[in-house]
Amino acid sequence: MNSKELKSKIESLYLKSLGLKDPHMIVVLDAIKSIIGLNLDNINTGLLNYFIANLEKQQYYDLPITKDYKDIPEVMSMVDLEQSLLDKDSERSFENIYYLSRVSDGLQIMEFLLEFSLKYCSDSYKVIWHMLRMQKFLNNNYMLESLNKSISLILSESFISTVETNDDILIWSDVLSSEFKKIDELLLYYTIYKSDLIRSDALKRLIVSRVFLDYNKSSLTDRNIISVKKNQIDKGRIWISDYINSDEGSIYIANFGILVFLNNIRSCLMLSDNELEKQYFWSYLNKRL
Repeated sequence: MNSKELKSKIESLYLKSLGLKDPHMIVVLDAIKSIIGLNLDNINTGLLNYFIANLEKQQYYDLPITKDYKDIPEVMSMVDLEQSLLDKDSERSFENIYYLSRVSDGLQIMEFLLEFSLKYCSDSYKVIWHMLRMQKFLNNNYMLESLNKSISLILSESFISTVETNDDILIWSDVLSSEFKKIDELLLYYTIYKSDLIRSDALKRLIVSRVFLDYNKSSLTDRNIISVKKNQIDKGRIWISDYINSDEGSIYIANFGILVFLNNIRSCLMLSDNELEKQYFWSYLNKRL
């Protein structure tokens, strides 16, 4: 399989994943895509094959059908979408997302939904983030389907309220020096915080709020003692691909939780320009494997 065939296969799997009852499979697919992408000279088809085998066991539901909506209103904004979501008005939310997708860049809308979910939802931001990444990878193919899926995820949750701080600064090396129970969420927060996004300012403030809210003293377990292997320093994040392709690491092909974790570590290593932060990321990884 070459890189072009790989992208085509991932595209077809993504479309199928959008129709699954379990949205976590979208997260897994993005993780597999990114881990394989570390070394396209040695494409690990085993990762894809195991994903496909699991995909066939999943339950599907019908994707929301885009109705033949009337002409686009003269005035349409994210505020209208936000209010319809807060009102839990599914009909109006799908209608608003359709109109916005006709006049606005789909990635900007997805960033807005990411921001909304970080502010009002417990979990849907996790899937929305990976759909945003998949849309960038697939050149915005299936954008409306992804937006509709995001709306469905948001409306399925009981809303919470995250108080947005005025501060968008985190000293991440201090945060990462602790061992957290919910390390996967922390790694995802770091990834979103460090990514170059249009709505970065608001997203950073929400991340800071959630870090302080979710990772209070009761969430701490111990210090994150630095433990890094020499070949990890030498190879960088390509080490992750080499490990999964090795006899020792191949056992994790069937462990979606570990694959998502490895992808979170990969992403953090890619985005960090701080050597101490990188050592903490490797240490989290070495404690988990």
